[in-house]
Amino acid sequence: MKVYDFIGTLLFKNKLFKHIRQKVSHIFPLKRLERGFKNVNANMRKRLLLMSDELSMVSSLVAFARRFLRSALSTSLPSVEMTRGKVGLGSLDRLEVTFGKPAVPHSAKARRALKPYSLHLIPLNYLKPYTIYLTALNVLFCVCLAHARQSSSPEAAHGVALSTDSIKPLQIGDTIPEALWHMPLQTVKAGQEGSTTVKLNDYRGKLIILDFWATWCTACVAAMPDLHQLQAKFETELKVLSVTYEPSDKARQFLENNKLLQDLNIGSITDDNMLKKYFYHKLIPHCVWIDQKGVVRATTRPDAVNAINVSRIIDNQIVGLKMKRDVDAAKPLFLKGDLLVSNKVKHHSIFIEETYLGLPVGPKIHRDNNGAAVGLALCNTPLLGIYDYLARKLFAGKGILYSSKDRYIAARDTLGLGMVYTISLSADTVADMNRVYKNMLNEVNRYSGWKGMIEKRKRSCYVLRHIAEEPSFLSGTDSLKMNTFFKSIPGDAVRLKGYPIKYLVAGINSFVFGRSDDLLVDATGIEGPVDLTLQLEPDNVERLITQLKRYNLTVTKEEIETDVFVIRKSDL
Repeated sequence: MKVYDFIGTLLFKNKLFKHIRQKVSHIFPLKRLERGFKNVNANMRKRLLLMSDELSMVSSLVAFARRFLRSALSTSLPSVEMTRGKVGLGSLDRLEVTFGKPAVPHSAKARRALKPYSLHLIPLNYLKPYTIYLTALNVLFCVCLAHARQSSSPEAAHGVALSTDSIKPLQIGDTIPEALWHMPLQTVKAGQEGSTTVKLNDYRGKLIILDFWATWCTACVAAMPDLHQLQAKFETELKVLSVTYEPSDKARQFLENNKLLQDLNIGSITDDNMLKKYFYHKLIPHCVWIDQKGVVRATTRPDAVNAINVSRIIDNQIVGLKMKRDVDAAKPLFLKGDLLVSNKVKHHSIFIEETYLGLPVGPKIHRDNNGAAVGLALCNTPLLGIYDYLARKLFAGKGILYSSKDRYIAARDTLGLGMVYTISLSADTVADMNRVYKNMLNEVNRYSGWKGMIEKRKRSCYVLRHIAEEPSFLSGTDSLKMNTFFKSIPGDAVRLKGYPIKYLVAGINSFVFGRSDDLLVDATGIEGPVDLTLQLEPDNVERLITQLKRYNLTVTKEEIETDVFVIRKSDL
């Protein structure tokens, strides 16, 4: 709530202040005051109107004023001292209010004009109560006016503007706002205690590159040495500013201890929550190019920041940079939200060739406002990876754990399967994601030049069967789950507990048959979680048979018909 809303509470509910309304109407709009009072919390209103003790009233006035001034003004607040007199419980002996330098840095001229002010009211214990109320209110008005005057300087105005949450992200071609040039930015440097502040304005007239990074981002860290060397090469014309949202202590320790960075004496802006709003992005590393005129020229990945491109930007030449424009992969790709307001999208799909820099790598489920899955995106994924993902989901629908041994590529030239694509498919409602996988597979087959499908094929396999009437190795559904197949080393016992038997088959195919073309197929018909402990070795089929025999499980080699995901060129 604004400070004048609070003052409006006093003006429109306390009869003692009616005669000074005209005195302040040119400072605080009365309609705003009336509206502010209606929005005041009921408990606060009760506290203000029912106070009878003079000292309590003045204390509350100052306390509330400081609270609302703190939210309304990005400046230092008045310091207040109150001393209770000895003449009575409800009297006040002295009230002192001091206000002065704001928190936002000012110019030297502004600092000279903003000398601290003090106001001493002695004595007050002989005044009538309403005099105390009026005096306190006048003090508040003086504080508000003084702070309004302090905030009128350009630097202070920038500080107030940047404290709001309504920041509009800058686009390529936009000019950096004056407020952003003067915003203090906290920085740390390896080997340097404490932190300092800089402003973009300190590097005005240079090409500025903001490099957004984080300590957990390996690609970001890998790019920092090259950016540092580029900074040294164009020392008078270029400034690279590393920016992270992480706290200063964490960033400093990382810069000092990371083997790749510790000898480079690199600094970074830390604790950032403003620059990332002005330069919106969802993925890092993310580089923002600001030219000598303060115009956002490009947003790229670090690999585009090289000596050739930097020289061309400095010389104001046209540069064909590959832009990085981040996209929310949880929504239908490249479909603007305003199109969804008046039109219901029944179906939407898009298939993009080559890497799109503003998207992550891998699958992303599209969800509606209620969290229900309505589609899928496979972003920046090689074609073979797209086929494997869809095959894994389709095999899972049949109760089979898919592996690369279930795939057969019917082509000699497989170079095209390494091409990177992004495919997105969504609909208005989705009741079964399996239908999405099938439709996406059809889209990939239609436009990629390849075709993938599940076929029945006969092949020689090891077949797992159970020879007893009832399995003795079932585990309870509420038991603790355990699967050490992918954590064990040869010779160690592997344990599978609480999982279906298909996980046993998948573990054996990986652990025992991982280096061969052999495949184990489940024909036990056992449902429910199992509990088995086995001593296995890679490529040792005899040991596998011996270990499984303890659980009345047999392994025999047979030629059977199984599901195989076959990939071939579409012109075949």
